[in-house]
Amino acid sequence: MPLALANGRGGDTSFDRAMCAIEIALWDIIGKACNKPLYKLWGAVRERVTPYASQSRLGDPKSRAELAAQLKADGWKAIKYRAHFPTMKENIRLVEETRKLVGDDFDIMCDANQATNGPFTPTVTWDFQRAVETARAYQSMHVAYLEEPLRRFDFDHLAELNRLVEMPIAGGEGNRGLHEFRWLLERGCFDIVQPEILLDGPMTLRKVAVLAEAMDKQIMPHLGDGTVGTICNMHIIASIPSPTYLEITHDLPLRDYSQPFVIFEEPPILQKGGYFNMPQKPGLGVTIKKDMILS
Repeated sequence: MPLALANGRGGDTSFDRAMCAIEIALWDIIGKACNKPLYKLWGAVRERVTPYASQSRLGDPKSRAELAAQLKADGWKAIKYRAHFPTMKENIRLVEETRKLVGDDFDIMCDANQATNGPFTPTVTWDFQRAVETARAYQSMHVAYLEEPLRRFDFDHLAELNRLVEMPIAGGEGNRGLHEFRWLLERGCFDIVQPEILLDGPMTLRKVAVLAEAMDKQIMPHLGDGTVGTICNMHIIASIPSPTYLEITHDLPLRDYSQPFVIFEEPPILQKGGYFNMPQKPGLGVTIKKDMILS
């Protein structure tokens, strides 16, 4: 179902989300009719997925680093910060403080959010020079990737930035349709593309995954809200060859990943090894509690 055909560029509309939610629901029905969880229906590659703790706020670099160390102790394998401090020095210090406490066996990702026009858009807009200097500094501290360092359709500068650094550059959460991801990949803008499950729907995401694999790139679906979209992302990730993380918001004490999952009867639970086991029931494999459904 090519839902992206109805989409324009940029805006995050209620219509888009409604249509993608319908597509997810239809696949849930198909999975139930076939008596298979979706990831097995699509071709299972793995039986578990690894989440990263997506952060939603800023804070003192030292206290944020201490939180990352606690997350590592709790079993998490990675964290993603928002690189929203006014100065490059502050953004770099956040990673420096974290790396001191977590060591080299814990992934740190950074999201500049320079491509969006929404609630998470930072007040400071990066120019190309700041993006290059920040990326090089992050690279020296073994940051796993830098997300959305420049404006969404600044293809030339995104490609040039990606050429100048070895660290992966990621983005695409607001891009729509297979054609836009083809543009991004063919121009060399990103090493990791991040289509949004509630803007394009699962089938377009699976097509983007094939396109990325053909170009030796990765896909890391966007959306960490911990509800049905996240569950669908789990099935997509478990059915594509490229190893990738599952995004999920986990920013203590403000938000625990398990809070949105309370709508499900048997929600995913983080295991000691830092992963979620895949749901084994048909379709999405989860059931919304009856008392959570509005009549």
